Amino acid sequence: MAATDLVEAVIPYPFFERTRLLISELDGVVIDEAFGIDVTVTVRLESERTEDYLHRLEDLTHGTAVAEIRTHHPDTILPIKT
Repeated sequence: MAATDLVEAVIPYPFFERTRLLISELDGVVIDEAFGIDVTVTVRLESERTEDYLHRLEDLTHGTAVAEIRTHHPDTILPIKT
């Protein structure tokens, strides 16, 4: 078990694919994607990686993404990585 955070971010389209790569690099799991004027991505990350994700997302999008931690789960059962 590990602590995880559910993070929602609103991302301009030009940064969407690079954001998906960032999520993958941090072993995040995309929970939802909503497409409108911008893309809203909801991702589950291990809590120890959340701050890194937020900082790297800010750098990647030149400060144009808006992200916030929606919920914190202290005891998440994570899938075993092979």
